[in-house]
Amino acid sequence: MRNRLLVTASVLGLAALLSGCATTASTSPTDSPSATAAPTETPDEMAVAPADITVGWVANGTMIGIVTTGSGSCVPAVMTVTGEGDTIAVALTDPELLQPCTRDLQPRVTGVAVPPEVDVTNPVTVEVTYNDATTNLELAAADEPIADATAMMPSAGYVGPNAIGLVTYGSSTCVPEVESTTAGTTDESLVVTLLALDPMAPCTADYAPRVTLVPADAGVKTLTVVDGETSTDVEVLANGF
Repeated sequence: MRNRLLVTASVLGLAALLSGCATTASTSPTDSPSATAAPTETPDEMAVAPADITVGWVANGTMIGIVTTGSGSCVPAVMTVTGEGDTIAVALTDPELLQPCTRDLQPRVTGVAVPPEVDVTNPVTVEVTYNDATTNLELAAADEPIADATAMMPSAGYVGPNAIGLVTYGSSTCVPEVESTTAGTTDESLVVTLLALDPMAPCTADYAPRVTLVPADAGVKTLTVVDGETSTDVEVLANGF
């Protein structure tokens, strides 16, 4: 019998677990699970989110995932990303004022592409500016930079002590959501079932990386991602969590 606690698709319980950790992410990809119900408000009416931020590699040497806490339906967007040597500077911004946001506080993950000028084979400092506050996070060197960043294969990595950032590819405005997580065939594996996409959802026709936040206990090394009729095994980067 395994002792690992199985987690549900909802990430509502992650907020308390993620606070106090550190690690970082990088540029243009967007994403994170959607929030359910709850009254909505525009970003300028919302209280400033806690400063706790974590980060981790979600693709070897090419992309990081930055976790912030705030409205689950309004994931911060990347405003600017610069980098050189051993430093990445990321400025995050809340969505446009007219976008309705739920009043919950949840962890959200923003995907960031790593500038090519950054030497990912050495430890990297990630400077994240969000809500007029700047946080410096240390990111360990990438184990092995990905050989072909254009392969567009799913990837994953811990972005917090109990959260994995899962990268998939498709419409940037239709980020996959987790329907359920169940134990895999070993204590180091987890089966992640993605929610079926609403055929009436307005999705852009682009093909881009999206990052979905997956709740998970520590020690998971492989995700079996079930998306409709497709099942894909994805290695999980530990990132020190």
